[in-house]
Amino acid sequence: MARIMNKTEIIARGKQIYFEIEAELKSQKAKFVVINVTTNDYLVGLKDRDLVIAARAKFGSDASLYLHRVGAPAAFRSIKVKKKTIFALIN
Repeated sequence: MARIMNKTEIIARGKQIYFEIEAELKSQKAKFVVINVTTNDYLVGLKDRDLVIAARAKFGSDASLYLHRVGAPAAFRSIKVKKKTIFALIN
């Protein structure tokens, strides 16, 4: 059984895989990629929500997934507003 990764490990592994496949993703004109950080498999798409739903269906609800907006530093940025974390899409 594979060890469960914590959030920091998932992000680090996801970024590593993303940068290895970034050129290929840009050539596909993908807007988003969801990477299964355990298997290195990934799905690409134009809408983040639809892509995450498809990834959960393909990889399973317990898979460790990393979402990234192609060509951006990350898919979302987090900002604190009145002690709540809000995630905003990076344009």
